Amino acid sequence: LARGKKVAIFSIRQDVMKKNGYKIGAYKNTFCWPSKIANNGPFWTHNHNEKEMKRVLNFVLKANNKVWTNCLKKINNKLIFYNRNNRIFFNYLNKIKFPFLELNK
Repeated sequence: LARGKKVAIFSIRQDVMKKNGYKIGAYKNTFCWPSKIANNGPFWTHNHNEKEMKRVLNFVLKANNKVWTNCLKKINNKLIFYNRNNRIFFNYLNKIKFPFLELNK
């Protein structure tokens, strides 16, 4: 997704584990976690039924580049956070006095 490539996402592990008798507690394995996002979107689903999976695959296979790019733009800020030169990370390392060699100043 970060490179703009088409990807179908089936975030169904939780449902499959429940159906197979596993106790998973409050754990949520959802697409885009910890961001709050709809359970179903153009290229993702949390439902593992055949109709939903076909819907997602059809969108990914048939969407042209313009439609795909616009779709990514709508949720990109929930998926990817860009911080030039990892300044937030390096500032945190400085704050906790962690020794490191800073290459990009």
